[in-house]
Amino acid sequence: AKAVWDFCVEKMNMNLDPEDEDYSPLSVGSLTYGITLENLVNAYIPYGNYGTQCDAHIVSKIEDSNRNVIYSNDGNPRDAVSEETAWVMNRLLKNVVDNGTGTFAKLSYKTLCGKTGTTDNWYDLTFVGLTRDFVSGITIGYKQYNTALELPTSLHSASVWKNIIGDYADTMFTDTPVDFDPVESVVHGRPRRCALSHKRLLYRRKQ
Repeated sequence: AKAVWDFCVEKMNMNLDPEDEDYSPLSVGSLTYGITLENLVNAYIPYGNYGTQCDAHIVSKIEDSNRNVIYSNDGNPRDAVSEETAWVMNRLLKNVVDNGTGTFAKLSYKTLCGKTGTTDNWYDLTFVGLTRDFVSGITIGYKQYNTALELPTSLHSASVWKNIIGDYADTMFTDTPVDFDPVESVVHGRPRRCALSHKRLLYRRKQ
């Protein structure tokens, strides 16, 4: 639990409660109080940024009329995970949108990676989506659980994200590539041999 806690707090910059440093909360993501949407979205940055974490910020640079920089903020970049780990996570998050619970958020032009989130009593829903241009998220629900305030199970956070942010994410950055650049050191495609037994793997075609 200590290793997971350290990774979340030190590498992913998550503002966890001290009581979260326990086996039960960390194993299933059931935090004592949870984290803010900004903090949650911020934690996804490394998976679209080759493993580099940055602090959330709106203004990167301010210049005067003579193009002199009077303010700059690069987000304090630092390594959170390796490029290889970030790329594998990126493709897993892409699969969530392509084939999983995030299909309602899929874009027409840009490649989207993302993750849905739901509390066990269905009173809070979240979706975080990232393109190669930026990462964003939405949350729907209530601060406190109340049986009279449960959200309908037909409500999809991925749909809400797409309705609010989807068009902007899909059309405002036409000068940047559609997908993330792959990390060349990660092997792509299906493995030919088992990593443990080294026996050749056989794949059957779907009928």
